[in-house]
Amino acid sequence: MKCIKKIAAILLSAVIMGGVCGCASNDGVPVSDDAVTIVTSNFALYDFARVYETDGIRAEMLIAPGTESHDLEATLSDVSVISEADIFVYAGGESDLWVESLFASLGEGGENIIRINALELVGELHEHTQEEHEHTHEADEHTWTSIPNAITLIEEIGRAIQKTDETKALSPKAEEYVGELNALDEEYRSLTETAKRLEVAVADRFPFTHMAEEYGIAYSAAFDGCTSNVEVPLSVISGMIEEVKVKELPAVFYIEFSDRTAVDAVCRETGAVPLLLHSCHNVTKEEFSSGVTYLDLMTQNLENLKIALN
Repeated sequence: MKCIKKIAAILLSAVIMGGVCGCASNDGVPVSDDAVTIVTSNFALYDFARVYETDGIRAEMLIAPGTESHDLEATLSDVSVISEADIFVYAGGESDLWVESLFASLGEGGENIIRINALELVGELHEHTQEEHEHTHEADEHTWTSIPNAITLIEEIGRAIQKTDETKALSPKAEEYVGELNALDEEYRSLTETAKRLEVAVADRFPFTHMAEEYGIAYSAAFDGCTSNVEVPLSVISGMIEEVKVKELPAVFYIEFSDRTAVDAVCRETGAVPLLLHSCHNVTKEEFSSGVTYLDLMTQNLENLKIALN
């Protein structure tokens, strides 16, 4: 990872020299001086923040759509955006260890920025995978895969906005969105209450510990949610093939941006159907441009879970 302190020092020098441009929203529209600016580290958190957008509230996402975000390294541009934010919302966990170093380097300049660490807010859960005997468990930072957690995050962002500027009226879109999420949460619970089975196989990383815990779904997976591994060992694939056959699982999941090598191998040997389970950490450029939401992706996940659990 790049040296955050060095980046911050360069940034502060640039600010003094007037070399850093003003912050802009994702649509390229400049943000007014009195606007509340919310910067987020990934797509799900960005989606939760943008439901509050008005003329006086702007949301921004650090990562570019279509990119792998778990190895995010703060650039000069990122530090500039964060330093000008009123609220910074990030996942927490192993992938965001750079945040503490960044804010320490900003010194007094970062003290007025409200930070929301999603993992600290909703609590930690730990992942268990096919390779659990080979490494220690990591906390799953993908808290939003539990819909109640997502609602908690949305509401916390609203509180942070009003703490920043109590004169800002909160958009009614947020309340409407929470209502839609509550309805979707009920659909998930209805599914698991009536499902033929409550177990899934994921021939990929597993960023769904919070979902599994929330809805009582057992799972087996190739890797942790944020592992740097990109190639599934043959021993893991063989183990998953045997498990899918023995348990007669009708589907095997893969996640977004997967090369699908492992899931295709397992499905080829078992006859199971490969299905996408989206972690909502990031989306493609096309999805982002089309206005896809966390609600859309979690609804898609529900439909695929209906196939896998029945």
